[in-house]
Amino acid sequence: MPEQTDPETGEVTQEYVAPVSAIDPLSLTIEVEGETVDNPEYLAATTELANVQAVIDGASQDVLDLVSQRAGL
Repeated sequence: MPEQTDPETGEVTQEYVAPVSAIDPLSLTIEVEGETVDNPEYLAATTELANVQAVIDGASQDVLDLVSQRAGL
């Protein structure tokens, strides 16, 4: 999205965000010695995601308010 500026105040109302190229998703399973098994990299990534989400979900209202304030929401 291009940057947008309020014509009256000159304030930037929307900042330019460079596009991020897509990455290939991790495979859920892999072949090991002719056998299909769960991909350990996928399992590690989903475990890390769950841990991070738990921290976010456990954030206090004071922290959420501060994040919103800093984000200008």
